[in-house]
Parts: sequence; C-alpha cells; structure tokens
Amino acid sequence: MNNNLNQQKPIQIKVYEELANTNTYDASIALCKSYISEIEAITQRRLVTYFAAPIDKSIAYINDDDPVYIEDLLRVPSHYPGLDLIINSNGGMALSAERIINVCQNYVQKQNNEEFRIIVPKVAKSAATIVALGADRILLCENSELGPIDPQITIQHPTGQKITKSAYLIVKAVEELTNKANSLIPSKNQRYLAFLNQYNYDIYTVAKNELSLSKDITQKIIERKKSKYNNLSFEDFKIFTDPEKTLSHGRLIGIKDLYEKAICSVGFVCDINDFFLNKISPKLDEQKINRLSYLIWELYIRKNMLLVDTGNWQIKVIEDCNWRFIIRDPDWQNPQTIQQNP
Repeated sequence: MNNNLNQQKPIQIKVYEELANTNTYDASIALCKSYISEIEAITQRRLVTYFAAPIDKSIAYINDDDPVYIEDLLRVPSHYPGLDLIINSNGGMALSAERIINVCQNYVQKQNNEEFRIIVPKVAKSAATIVALGADRILLCENSELGPIDPQITIQHPTGQKITKSAYLIVKAVEELTNKANSLIPSKNQRYLAFLNQYNYDIYTVAKNELSLSKDITQKIIERKKSKYNNLSFEDFKIFTDPEKTLSHGRLIGIKDLYEKAICSVGFVCDINDFFLNKISPKLDEQKINRLSYLIWELYIRKNMLLVDTGNWQIKVIEDCNWRFIIRDPDWQNPQTIQQNP
C-alpha cells in the first residue's frame, strides 16, 4: 500500500494538532493567506474570500457592511485580472447581497468586462445564493450547496419567542384564511379568524413586500445575464425562486440537481473540476485541478473551524492575499475570564 496514503490526515485533525502545540490559530491563518496566493497563481485571477460562521446572529449574516469591506479590498490594485469570490455563508439580507453583486460587477466591468465568478466550497444559502446568481459564472465543488432564495420573516410568537417563517407561506396563509373566513358557518369563521390572529397586517405587508423585492432582484439579475446567456429566462431560475418547487428554505441545491437544467447547459453553473479541465485558457491539467480542489477544501475547513470555535471572537472574515477584515462577535466573552469569574 502507498505510504503517502497512510500518512494523509483529515484536515481537522491537522488543525487540532496545531492548536494542541501552539494554542493559537496563527499558523492556520497564515497558511490560509498563502493558499489564497497559490489559488490565484493557479487560476491567474484575483481572489477574495468571504467566510461567515453558521450561527444565528445578525452580524454573522450578509449585511450592508460586507459590500463596503469587499469594495475596500478591490480598491487596492492587483496584477491579476477578473474576480473570483469564494463564499461560504448561510445567507442574510437580500438588499446587501444585491450591493455585493453591484460592487463586484462594477469592478470587473472596469477591467474590460472580465468575468466575476463565484466559487462555493460548501454552503452558499439564501442571500449567499443571490450573490452567486448575480455572478457571471458559478463554480460548484462536488458537495457544494446553493439554496432557495424565497425570503424569510422573523416574527414574535405570543409567548415572546422569535421565530422565522417563509414570507410566501405567510402571504399564502393569510389570503387563504381570509377567503375561508367568509364562511356562512359561524363556527368555521371563528376557527379561521383564530388562525388569522397569528398575523397582523404589518407582518402580511412586510411579507408581500419581501416577496416582491426577491422577485425584482432576481429579474434584475436575469436581465443582466442576457448579454452573456441570452437563452436564460425567469423560468430557468424557479428551482431557486419557487417555494412550491423547493418546499423548504433549507433545501440543498447542488450541482447534480442542476446538470440537466439550462443554467448548466449554457455554462452559467459549472462543476469546478470540469470547468478547469475543459477551459481554453488557462486550461489546467489534472494535477493542478486536484491541487486547486485541495486548497479550496482546506481553506474552507480551516476557516470554518476558526469561526465556529467558541473560544474565538471572530465571526466573519473577508480577505484577499494581503489584507483581511475580521468581524467580531459582539456577545463573545473570553471563556477563561468566565471560568475565573463565575
């Protein structure tokens, strides 16, 4: 048996061993920066990375600070053309996603209309999927996940608990219950009205507005694509936009779900290995493709381990090969301080 195979370790084990020896992520952070440079050398394109912790905190989600950080990075000149954005995020605000698209598209347009590409190492859900759809091309790894972009609304339950519900389902429920509450049977009316009491008019209006906003952003994205992919239509994006098809906001939409759809056949969404194997320039050989795949995966693992570690205050990192913006968890407390002062 090949000894090299026996010596390979899962990346998480390697990081745990580094932490055991140094008690710091410094080596991992430095390695990630060198990986960004190496990826740029392989693809011959500028690279920015966006990694966010998969936790339920507004600051971890895509928000209006993010396009500013990305624009600030892009204002520093690079000798590589185009723009690749590696993104791993559970989503956030649709309007902020639209602003990220705008920043990235305006940047590449100033470079003789070079491509803006999205690379998804693992997860780009909800508003992160909107960012991906706004790119000129999406490159998916084998187990990458995009997701539905139907908007979600946070409402307060009578118990005081905050819960998230689909805007589409809120609108559908209110309109169906309103129609049914016109029943001539009083007992049925009371039952339907009791359900309607869960939603006030403000929630219903917000839900309708969010649905209209999501549709408008998607249509704007599709219109922008017509110059490059003139055969694409709104129907081709229904796997992302239609809750009747997606069924759940957390639904996995991977490369295998898209292979036979128009968005793949025209080259908008691609398997990253197939793309670089068949690309005319720079066409990569199998060795470089394998190396690229490894670098992207290790970058994801190392960043994810850093951001989910409760002993670390970092909650989001946006960086290139030279500079990094670190977003802090405002609720973080040093575990050592907590232990010393219970």
